[in-house]
Amino acid sequence: MLFNPMFSSRGLDKSATTGMPKPDVLSTDSLIGWLEGKVAGYIDTYRYTDSRYCLLSQYFQDHGFSNVRVMPYCYTHGRLPLLGWKPLPNGWEHVARGYGDDEHDWTFGRALERAKTLKVMEDA
Repeated sequence: MLFNPMFSSRGLDKSATTGMPKPDVLSTDSLIGWLEGKVAGYIDTYRYTDSRYCLLSQYFQDHGFSNVRVMPYCYTHGRLPLLGWKPLPNGWEHVARGYGDDEHDWTFGRALERAKTLKVMEDA
């Protein structure tokens, strides 16, 4: 297989062709930026209990990851996803789940509020 600098182990990296720095996919700033786009696009809710279409699975897929699965506190992706579970960044499970099993809490707007709160706590 030939090396393609547009792809990296952490997702799609277009910096090789655009000259723009690649966002850190596992940073809260990147998650906040993605959530702001979802809120601006008027996409309202997500399905927390579906590991293939939950908030974080959609986030990773939109950043170039394939065959994504997300469980509480961990995620995997790629050709053999069940062999490579990785921990989610601290606080991301709470951003996605909210304050319980209340489906009314599973909106991108509320997740954005929780992500911004997490960012404030990280910076403190």
